[in-house]
Amino acid sequence: MHYMEKHLKQLVGKTIKGLICDDSSDSEYEHFWGFQVSQGQDKYNVWIQCDPEGNGPGHLNIEKA
Repeated sequence: MHYMEKHLKQLVGKTIKGLICDDSSDSEYEHFWGFQVSQGQDKYNVWIQCDPEGNGPGHLNIEKA
């Protein structure tokens, strides 16, 4: 299975519960945005980045909350 397909399939069947923001930067233009998803008791934070290294917005980084 292709890496991105396997990576994004983690979201299938989960429900978006709300928005999240990492506002640790002083500039609102440098804040990282994402959303929290859940399925049963499991919760995950999904950060929107430009690539897996986290250099900016565009890639979905999925992590257990």
